[in-house]
Amino acid sequence: MIAPTLTSHRLTLRMPVAADVEPFTGLFPADRVAAAGVAMPRPDAWRLVATALGHRTARGHGMWTVTLRDEDRPVGMVGCLRLGARPRNEIGWFLCGGATGRGIATEAARMARDWAYARFGWTTAASDIDAQNPAPIRLAERPGARPERRAPHPKGKAPTIVMRRPPARALPE
Repeated sequence: MIAPTLTSHRLTLRMPVAADVEPFTGLFPADRVAAAGVAMPRPDAWRLVATALGHRTARGHGMWTVTLRDEDRPVGMVGCLRLGARPRNEIGWFLCGGATGRGIATEAARMARDWAYARFGWTTAASDIDAQNPAPIRLAERPGARPERRAPHPKGKAPTIVMRRPPARALPE
């Protein structure tokens, strides 16, 4: 399934492509840099892109590569997910270090959410966020998500907070 390209005044959300592996290699999602202290190895960058493509093929939706509208250099990924281990609609994202603090994740997550609500009739979505990482929790709250409950991490890591996004009819402006 080919992903539609979504654009805003400053962002493009496009289908991941194999060429995204190189820009993601050496980068690491900003919310994990402090904890990991390492860059993303090439095999992990390749797995990230391949998983994004596979999810889109299997589910009809998935992650987009996020770029600034005037350039095609990836700054992160955002998307609509329904992971096998979690039977709920989710909005997920990560940004690489230099893209944080500029509202890119908030804008990209809104674009993905609005697309999923319109395209698939989703009435709500969640984001599972590391309970010990306040920055993405605050980011999820900007477009109206609220903590719903704590949940175990599917890989046995620190617990997550399930942030519930508002129904489509109650979206903030």
